[in-house]
Amino acid sequence: MSNSQKLSNTIKAVEEILKTRPNPNWDAIEIARRTLGTSRQEIILSIGVRSISNDNSDKMIKIATKVSTGFPLEYALGVTSFLGIDIRVTPDVLIPRPDTETLVLEAEKIINGRALKLIDVCTGSGCIAIALKKRNQKCEVTATDISPDCLKIAKENAAFNNTDINFLQADLTNNIKGKFDILTCNPPYIPTKEISLLEKEISYEPISALDGGEDGLQYYRRLSLSITDVLSEDGFAIIEVDCPKIETAKKLEKIFENYSFCFAPDISGNKRVLKLWRKK
Repeated sequence: MSNSQKLSNTIKAVEEILKTRPNPNWDAIEIARRTLGTSRQEIILSIGVRSISNDNSDKMIKIATKVSTGFPLEYALGVTSFLGIDIRVTPDVLIPRPDTETLVLEAEKIINGRALKLIDVCTGSGCIAIALKKRNQKCEVTATDISPDCLKIAKENAAFNNTDINFLQADLTNNIKGKFDILTCNPPYIPTKEISLLEKEISYEPISALDGGEDGLQYYRRLSLSITDVLSEDGFAIIEVDCPKIETAKKLEKIFENYSFCFAPDISGNKRVLKLWRKK
């Protein structure tokens, strides 16, 4: 009996298991490349000629079967990509989304090669802080979260990515000493009553990272009262938002009426980032 089989056969089997998902081929290649420790490009180029061990084939089928039940692919793999950086994830932390990459890109417009002090609040997996430090090594980066479980994962991710970050356990900006040039934050912003209506995959993510209170805005209200405590005189706050309705944007404008601000879009053109600074 052969100890190996064609990669193409396993890819096809995985695609069949995941056929009800939006893009089973993309998922199958991602499972293959993570299982085999290589790149998507290498999988695509070698799919017709490469053989893999039966053990690796079994691993891929097992992962696909778990994902087919609604379990998030990122948790099943234990890793995801954020701005090209590998970030380890478990159900203790929110899965980084491509939309959140907008926070990093907007922060970098302000950094512009300078050595600034940055703080990432509600850091979760640490993806924002790690991306900022890895891509802007002159900057000093602090990251905070109220959850010790999140901080454990974030510290592991920082070590895995060889990034020097100062981690602190804190509830938003409470008990943070010093001033920072940029504050980034992806707070919980889903209204409580809407969480149970979200797709099944999201039910596996930590509710504390999703639940933004009755109207989804409670963390923005808290931040509006404390941002100036940690921002330098010419500092900026860059906060992720979700504005599917005009009313939501107007409510945020009201909450932050004591600041100068502007919205920045994500790659889909939706208002995704609220950029704040002191009124002069």
